[in-house]
Amino acid sequence: MPPIAEGFRKYETVLTDRYPAIIAEAKQLAEKIVDSSGSDADMVWSVLWDKPLFANTRVPVAERWCAELNPQMVGAWRLLGKSDHFMVTKTGRGIQRSSFATTGQAAEAITQSGIALHRLYAIQGAARATRQRAASSDKPFEDLPKLELLEAVKLLREEFGAGWGPITILHFLTDLGLAVKPDLHLMRTMQHFSGSLTRNSRSSSFSEAIAVNRAVQILGAELGLEASPTNTRYLDKVLMEISRQGLI
Repeated sequence: MPPIAEGFRKYETVLTDRYPAIIAEAKQLAEKIVDSSGSDADMVWSVLWDKPLFANTRVPVAERWCAELNPQMVGAWRLLGKSDHFMVTKTGRGIQRSSFATTGQAAEAITQSGIALHRLYAIQGAARATRQRAASSDKPFEDLPKLELLEAVKLLREEFGAGWGPITILHFLTDLGLAVKPDLHLMRTMQHFSGSLTRNSRSSSFSEAIAVNRAVQILGAELGLEASPTNTRYLDKVLMEISRQGLI
């Protein structure tokens, strides 16, 4: 077995022995991935809308925002960006609150959490893109598994618009089992294994993000795993936890 695969199995065993709940969670996440090739807009939207809340934000804060906003987001891809319901309009430069304006009957309910308007603007962009895709297919994101990762990221950035950088899109694709999210911990684990994938920094560049995804694909093959969304999601979680639990 190649050294990287051996390293993965070693730390996977340590996690299993010390933190069995983490391995169980990894398997549960893998089982719960949204298969975009067969899912309708509502199903994909359920793992799409919240991703701009996590960009450059501590996870506990983003999770609190998600909980506050979730009641307004169920099926909201049909309505966000329509002036009679809720619309964010960019009126100035930058991302400060004064550079945006909101209209619509749901504006007060959606904005009362105090979530930055540029994040709501990004969610609105994804809603519009989802509507456009759903207008021509009852499985609006079925094309994504057929695309090369680089092509998929570029396509979605163009469709979703402002607020959707490559890492945020990769976060979305992770919940579809089509990518791994190159966060600090996953990148640190892969750096430990290979020593050449990324700089020792808190964020990764687009090229590094694509490189680490390719490396994880190779790792899966070396482990004898079928190239599948469920296995990709499992690897993503375990690789992240190897660093997060301080094993390296």
